[in-house]
Amino acid sequence: MIALRRALAEDSPVIQSMMAVYLAEISAPPDYPYLPLYWTDERRYPYVIADVGTDIGFALVRSLVEREAVELAEFFIMSSHRNRGAGRTAVGLVMAQHQGPWEIYANPNRPSAVAFWTAVLPPLTERFDDVASGRVGFRVVKTMWGEPHQPRCRLP
Repeated sequence: MIALRRALAEDSPVIQSMMAVYLAEISAPPDYPYLPLYWTDERRYPYVIADVGTDIGFALVRSLVEREAVELAEFFIMSSHRNRGAGRTAVGLVMAQHQGPWEIYANPNRPSAVAFWTAVLPPLTERFDDVASGRVGFRVVKTMWGEPHQPRCRLP
């Protein structure tokens, strides 16, 4: 059973450990300088994703006051728990925690990430190319998910 918990400061090492795997997987520099802000900035929300008590991922959410939106800044599920519905369920649980609209970005050089978000996000999602950042963007216009969303199509 997939569960979501708000990460406390003592959960920081858990997220840091998974963050190292995530950053290596996406070929990003090994340092994520924004992580400490998730325990000091009131507009940032760290979450740990668990499956039957085992931590399997994280979600980092931030409020974008200037755009009146919520951004899912980082989202990660350990590879051993992918393609089993854990990510889909976790996305619904995360989005149920905050009023939208939501903004989510994916690197177009990671087709699996773009495919995941395309499959998982609801039908009223707007997909766009963010030319400035070189990313694919998704804007979820539904303002609140009360239940985990059922995807439009199955994951590959």
